[in-house]
Amino acid sequence: MNKPVTLFVRAVLPFLCLTQCTTGHLDGEWYGIHQGGPITVSFSDGKIFKMDSEASSSMILSSGYTMDENSDPARISFSGSESGMAGEGIFRQEGSSLELLCIFGAPGQIDAPKSFDEGKMNPAAMHLFLSRDRSVIDKAYRKVSVPPQAALAFERNRRLGNGVNLNSTFDGLSGDRPVDDNVLEMIASAGFESVRIPIRWSDHCSKEAPYTIDPSFYGRVDKVVDKCLSLGLAVSLDLHYYPVISFAGAADLPFDENIDRFYRIWEQLSSHYKEYGDNLYFDLMNEPGQSLDPDLWNGMVAKALKIIRRDNPDRTVIVMTPSLGQHWTIGLLDFPEDDWNIIAEAHYYLPHLFTHQGLAYAMAEHSLGMKWTGTAEEKAAIDHDFRYLSKWSEMTGRPVNIGEYGVCSLADESSRAQWISYLRETISRYGMSSHIWALYRDTFQIYDEGQGEWNPGILHSIIGD
Repeated sequence: MNKPVTLFVRAVLPFLCLTQCTTGHLDGEWYGIHQGGPITVSFSDGKIFKMDSEASSSMILSSGYTMDENSDPARISFSGSESGMAGEGIFRQEGSSLELLCIFGAPGQIDAPKSFDEGKMNPAAMHLFLSRDRSVIDKAYRKVSVPPQAALAFERNRRLGNGVNLNSTFDGLSGDRPVDDNVLEMIASAGFESVRIPIRWSDHCSKEAPYTIDPSFYGRVDKVVDKCLSLGLAVSLDLHYYPVISFAGAADLPFDENIDRFYRIWEQLSSHYKEYGDNLYFDLMNEPGQSLDPDLWNGMVAKALKIIRRDNPDRTVIVMTPSLGQHWTIGLLDFPEDDWNIIAEAHYYLPHLFTHQGLAYAMAEHSLGMKWTGTAEEKAAIDHDFRYLSKWSEMTGRPVNIGEYGVCSLADESSRAQWISYLRETISRYGMSSHIWALYRDTFQIYDEGQGEWNPGILHSIIGD
């Protein structure tokens, strides 16, 4: 969890982005697919830009723009968005095709990209390929033939139900401090149905092939897993903070070796847990990083699934969306057509400046005090995003888990509780499972370990009466 600067850019800036260009020849509507979701861009009067995305409410915006077609490449500047953000970009048009590359930030603090190659290297950039042909957006909704066996993953997803992340226990953020049995008992008695356990497996295996996992670490993890299962809690084992190719983690091996270790870790976990019942789930990897091209991630998923299926033919596997687990990139997932025991996972922390307010690492320190009061407009943004997730699920025959969502404790209690309550209501309405971030030892905590007490208002917003 704990989103870095790059996530802020991905989750907020791109949507303030496409405030685009033209002196008139760009006027009208343009259509494209961005991060797997349909997007429509329009220009009018040579000065007004509008963007609408089915994948994310944050991409619905309007702005003014100016452009300089005499520069090489042609430049465009954006201003006048409600957020106050400014943007600089470049564009090129060839007949009925338009390519746009934009970077957004605080006014006066952004440099326009010098070439379109920068779109591949800059996580703050939004790179769009648009067409006058509206049919291009139909590619985002390819209805598949769903076999009867797909029902099992939906049943398993319902079993995950309303869960919590057991953070700062095995993810290396608190020195792998142990968890007391009474805390696990309190999770179950509070009404949670499952736990997601973030584990930094890479810290507990050798740095050379075959990357053997420390047997003593297995023992510590197994104790918690066994206790949770004995309490009736389903368990999702999450490979978390994986170096280089996942969110966070400094490089400890070259890129290709880290990918090979990823496979070897799952080979070992698959063998170790093969006798466990179906209340144990495998969560392949938290927030695949931007160094993983979506095609590469899909290929890794397919290979890892084949490894897991050798010993766990009936195990439900949870697979995260590309590009740091954003909900709007779910359309980029491409699962093997012969494996239907898979749950797609996305994380949800929007609006970012509200959920991460006051946190410098998330570039949200200046939004401290921002409120969320459950206005019709605020709720509509969440509804928009979950309608898209639900539509994707319906079209693909794959269930959806919201593996992380939450609001940091720096937000005022009323706003925090209202946002969480509405998220839970929406998740439930669309038949998805979820795990709130996070239990404790974190600015997003809902349980005070020192006092041995839940935050009662927040717990009620998650569990209800």
